[in-house]
Amino acid sequence: MAAETAPIEGLRISYALGYEQAAELRDRGMEISREMNVPGFLVVYGADGMQLASQANGGIPANVDIALDKIRTVLAFKRSTSIRRAGIEEGGYNRADFAGNVHTLFSGGVAIFADAEKTKFVGAAAFSGGEQEVDEKICRLAIEGMRLHTDLPKETPREAIPL
Repeated sequence: MAAETAPIEGLRISYALGYEQAAELRDRGMEISREMNVPGFLVVYGADGMQLASQANGGIPANVDIALDKIRTVLAFKRSTSIRRAGIEEGGYNRADFAGNVHTLFSGGVAIFADAEKTKFVGAAAFSGGEQEVDEKICRLAIEGMRLHTDLPKETPREAIPL
């Protein structure tokens, strides 16, 4: 599939998340986690399901497995884990209804889109180490800091979490 490009304030970005963007996203996320004093593990995957970048900032070994479960869930549905959880709960479903594609419903796995309309899925980021809402916020801030987009609501009660 050929990469498409689109102008964003005079810049051109690819609709594929590359290694350099993934590394920048990882670095931003790690900086945010340090500023928030939240140790853990952050991982970034492309839309093709390949790992592009990861880093630990303290935490425990289980943070790696939890973050990877968050990534697998996002990649299966191209939606953030908190959005997927809300859909499952509202629909009266449970994890068994999804043939093993729901690896976790913890918040903190975030879908990445190149466009505000959320039609150009380019990858996923996941952090594990804090409370799930904090994990999600770390990813969201890193993604939005790169002028990429998430499927998360712009303002949610999570934004009021004191950190």
